[in-house]
Amino acid sequence: CQTLRPDMSLTQIAHALISVPDSPRNSPVIGILDRSFSFITDETTAFVFKLFFSAFAIVFHSEDNLRPWVSWYAIELLWKAFLWSGDIQDIKTSLVKYRISKLAQIADLMRDMGLLDEMYLCKPDNNEKQQYFRINHDLMWEYGKIFASRLILVDGNIEKMAYMNNIENMENSEVMFRSNSKKWTYMILVQFKTNT
Repeated sequence: CQTLRPDMSLTQIAHALISVPDSPRNSPVIGILDRSFSFITDETTAFVFKLFFSAFAIVFHSEDNLRPWVSWYAIELLWKAFLWSGDIQDIKTSLVKYRISKLAQIADLMRDMGLLDEMYLCKPDNNEKQQYFRINHDLMWEYGKIFASRLILVDGNIEKMAYMNNIENMENSEVMFRSNSKKWTYMILVQFKTNT
């Protein structure tokens, strides 16, 4: 356990807060980060946004770069894979109820909510601009990881696991994170093959 001191930099404080993400002491931090999604008032739609955000976080990161810039095309493939996977039966219904008809609207809302950064780059072979997104802050990446670590597939539906508060559950959390990371990465590959 690390104590926060007044002379610590913001980076050191952030590292101390996220170094043991499933610690009960971090519950207030996770609660604050969870409020980033409070703009979405429908509970199911908010869950879908959190799921899409956490999938973005864990699929497109590397050990040396937690927040890479990712092309809209790759993000769209991942989110389409969720729509067609059948893991959550009511994703489409919930999005339609919230008047979301295009996946780009989800990315735009996440940008407006301060979850994602956006930039445009010109392709080298022509002047066509391509849209890129990345997670706004390392703490939000940690939130995505923690959220993904608490999801499990039960009878064809993704469900949230109980809050992790002991060593055994923290180990299970890491197992779920790795399992979901593999599954979601595979989903994007299948979706890519379907689109080509």
